[in-house]
Amino acid sequence: MLQCVVVADDLTGGNATGVLLRKMGYPTCTILNAQDLRREDIEQYTCAVFPTNSRSVGADEAYSRVFRIAEAMKSEKIKLFAKRIDSTLRGNLGSETDAMLDALGEDTAAIVAPCFPKAGRMLLGGFLLVGTVPLHRTEAAIDPTAPVHTSSLKLLYDRQSRRRSALLTMDDLTRGSEAVAEKIRALHQEGVRIILVDGTAQEDIDLIADAAVASGVAFISVDPGPFTAAAASRLIAAEQQEQQKAAGRVLGVIGSVNPVAAQQVDEFLRARTALCEYVNTRSLLDDPAREAEIARVVSAVLRKCGEHDMVLVVGDGIFPENRLQFDALEAKYGRSKAALCQTINDGLAEITVRLTKGDAFHGLYASGGDITVAVTTRLGAAGIALHAEIIPLAAYGELAGGEKSGMKIATKGGMAGDKNALCACMDYLKKKAQEDFV
Repeated sequence: MLQCVVVADDLTGGNATGVLLRKMGYPTCTILNAQDLRREDIEQYTCAVFPTNSRSVGADEAYSRVFRIAEAMKSEKIKLFAKRIDSTLRGNLGSETDAMLDALGEDTAAIVAPCFPKAGRMLLGGFLLVGTVPLHRTEAAIDPTAPVHTSSLKLLYDRQSRRRSALLTMDDLTRGSEAVAEKIRALHQEGVRIILVDGTAQEDIDLIADAAVASGVAFISVDPGPFTAAAASRLIAAEQQEQQKAAGRVLGVIGSVNPVAAQQVDEFLRARTALCEYVNTRSLLDDPAREAEIARVVSAVLRKCGEHDMVLVVGDGIFPENRLQFDALEAKYGRSKAALCQTINDGLAEITVRLTKGDAFHGLYASGGDITVAVTTRLGAAGIALHAEIIPLAAYGELAGGEKSGMKIATKGGMAGDKNALCACMDYLKKKAQEDFV
């Protein structure tokens, strides 16, 4: 569900802010052609970035572009509206901030915190420094389309906005977040709607975010990205925690009844804090028991996997006492052992498809050639793009084609490796899957 809307004055800057939000675990999309998208298409993301390409246009046109987006996206479900501005204060800061506030309501305030420590941007005494150089002495002063001739953030807003602005200095920040929250409330009660805040380090950004939320004042974040990310982490905290739990979660599917595979599962469950759900493979041979068992396993895994980053789905034939007597089954069903095994593998593959349909898992381990073929076929993959050998006879790659194209996958023969082989494969897969969230 969409909970954060970022309106950016250019595409690359918007993407930079979007990446900060994505690194925190929020699904984020930059919307290039909003008119071609339905609202429900955007709603699948937690954060959406809307570039207006308005940095070098006139103030009135910049206002119009920003206002249209903010007005269209206004909703009670949105927990944070953000105005992404250039880290060197180029462009139409005042008119674009006014547009956001006009669209969202007169009671809303803009908290402007342009500090970007990793990019060497600091606001001190209301003056922006790039490294240790005042902004007006940098290349921003001679930008061909949007030059900036002052280092004073307040002077820029006084020139460009029709609203009152006030500055919270480093002196205010040293008094702590509660004092800053009280100052924000007081300024808001006085009718100040643009609150500029000093900052030189990430600790300052975090303090400002804490104070802004604690103040109880409805606000938009105005910055090059870090303050928006900090505010989002506080306003969408539950969403963030859920994403962090899911980030890089991997699923292992094992149908082998080989004693080597059993030993590897035992060692894995002993050495790792993982969820393991066993499948009654006998049930997969008969309807309606087949569908009931598939639904039971899928429901159980999705219900319980929230506290685990590794999950196994294992056919219960891995226990000697549960192994099927295929001679009797062949006579009963009039089908060969190979056909019966295929039916079981297809059932495990169906469980895999349903579990990976959403965003609960980001990596897949398949043990045994038959299981791997059944799973990849049901997922609609055309193949596996191979990248590395994990251990001898165990490969790592990505699914190629199908709905889960690009999903990380590890495959291993059922008899391959020593007792630690499953641990090695799942650990490797987990590491690769997590790289998408770093």
